[in-house]
Amino acid sequence: MALENRLKTAFGESLSTIGDIADVICGPFGSAIKSEDYQEDGIPLLRITNITPQGYLDYSNLTYISEELGNSLFRTQVSPGDIVISQRGTLGQCAVVDDKFEKLNISANIIAVKNFRGISAKFVRSYILSSIGRKQLERFSSGQVQGKITTQDIADILIPAVCGNEQRLVQIIEDGYISYLEKLRQANELLAGLESGLICLFGLTQSLNKKLCFSIRFGDLDGVIAVNRYKNIKKSGHSLKIEDICEIVEEKTKATKYGQQLINWIRIDDLPNRPMEIETVRTQPANKVEGSFFNVQKGDILVARLGPTILNQKIVLVRHLERETVASSEFLVLRCKEDYNPEVVMAILKTSYYRNLLYSYARGSTPSRYRLNRDDMLKLTFPDIRAKQSTVLRRIHTVQSKVKKLQEEAEKEWTAAKERFEKELLEG
Repeated sequence: MALENRLKTAFGESLSTIGDIADVICGPFGSAIKSEDYQEDGIPLLRITNITPQGYLDYSNLTYISEELGNSLFRTQVSPGDIVISQRGTLGQCAVVDDKFEKLNISANIIAVKNFRGISAKFVRSYILSSIGRKQLERFSSGQVQGKITTQDIADILIPAVCGNEQRLVQIIEDGYISYLEKLRQANELLAGLESGLICLFGLTQSLNKKLCFSIRFGDLDGVIAVNRYKNIKKSGHSLKIEDICEIVEEKTKATKYGQQLINWIRIDDLPNRPMEIETVRTQPANKVEGSFFNVQKGDILVARLGPTILNQKIVLVRHLERETVASSEFLVLRCKEDYNPEVVMAILKTSYYRNLLYSYARGSTPSRYRLNRDDMLKLTFPDIRAKQSTVLRRIHTVQSKVKKLQEEAEKEWTAAKERFEKELLEG
């Protein structure tokens, strides 16, 4: 109530609700679209992973559904100027739909807000992302085991009309985002330089025959014939294999064996694309976590083995353990042998050479179901890094330190932009 009173004092009669200014608030649409409907082209499908914390759409991890399915589910379609909002997970993460695609559908756990009257969608997006909007959403979801919001919660969000200041307030956010992206660009440039150095140092080059032809035995055919799975990658000439430098953990466990003990849970969906660190770990009573998992140790390398996650290079190192920790069974858990440093091994596995190699060995009926199995991973060739390991490790630590600093600066600039938005909003 304190926040509501503050808003009423600051804005008086100009205060309304999102339900008052939007014609349509719809979703989520449950399981209308399933993972088996995903394909490599067609109508783009927006998922929560496509909505960035800064309020913009990221198409780097985009999946598609068929034209027929997308058109039949017309209620799940969104247009430029609509706002899409995550219903669960990171509550209230939202973005304005741009005009990059003619048609877009939204997946489960996303709410769409359409047809704003007398106010810009970008301002509404910025307001929801501010601490003022977020506190309202947190109040709606409080007391729930897994926080989630409803269309009515969105409709009830109090929002002021700031006709004269709207563009100026939006520009604060836009400028902050540009500064944020510039810092990340510099960080990505450093990481790209590190990758190029590793590729050159260890001869991780690949080439394709101009005239590609391949054959497969009928018994090996387990799904669609996708050329990129069978492409002729030039052999590296390395004599070692993954099995020479790592063991891959086989034994799975039920988290429930730990009873009510708090455990940490590492999930693929909680990792951003190309992660440097495991930034998000779920802490839950073990008896609330269903399914089979891998127990992980400090120094383990977690390699996501699903096709889309391979392409997004979701490979991370377990650097710290605060308590008993399990990882999703959709990881391959690599445990390095004594002579091999996991930091160096992981850096090499995260190069574009290994991204393409891992994906080419993944199997499945559709791209979203491609999986890399343990035996194929063990047989992949790997360079002998021992003689150059110390030098490479120093280089990795230097780059990581600079990248982390740039990422921290990016977050500070983004936070400052949001704080300025809120200050100027409330002070008029």
